[in-house]
Amino acid sequence: MNIIDGDKTECSRCEEIFPLSEVSVLERTHNKDMEKPLCEECLEAVGVPKGYEVEHDVTYLAR
Repeated sequence: MNIIDGDKTECSRCEEIFPLSEVSVLERTHNKDMEKPLCEECLEAVGVPKGYEVEHDVTYLAR
């Protein structure tokens, strides 16, 4: 996941930039290196596919 300006990231679906406080991250259950940040709207559209976990609070990633 790419952190922009220390506290933002790009939604992997709609490609808009959001603060970390407004995104969730989908991670593969058995491969934590596979991270997909999603804004709230895109997460609602995609849901949590089988084999993935969702992390809602990723503000700790801010630099």
